[in-house]
Amino acid sequence: MLSIVGLCGPDWVLIAADSSVSSSIICMSEEYDRIAEIGKHNALALAGETGDALQLSEYIIGNVALYKFINSVELTTDAISHYIRNEMAKAVRKNPYQVNMLLAGYDEKPSLYYLDYLGTRQKIPFGSPGLLRIFRPFSIR
Repeated sequence: MLSIVGLCGPDWVLIAADSSVSSSIICMSEEYDRIAEIGKHNALALAGETGDALQLSEYIIGNVALYKFINSVELTTDAISHYIRNEMAKAVRKNPYQVNMLLAGYDEKPSLYYLDYLGTRQKIPFGSPGLLRIFRPFSIR
């Protein structure tokens, strides 16, 4: 189904994703993890082409870990969202990733960011990029 959803409350943030990988009517896997852990307090949910999502998540995880190793400082959720937005904006001109993302994190307060394949970055209280965006359940209004 290729869906991710995120909710942000006053002292919590939650993201969820489906685990199926399909092409047309063929289901290739039902055990794919669309949520990548970035550090201790951040997670990234990716909706889009499976290859792009895997490559991008590994690239982001690696560079955030490298920054922490070099500078001995862990990036905040806001800083990670700016970094991802910058990388997506650069990639759209060279080798675009067909991936929309939700970045969830907890620094002093919880935060949820929406990032799309064009380099758009927006802090949101809830969101659902992917096929789930057409649904509007009463629980998130």
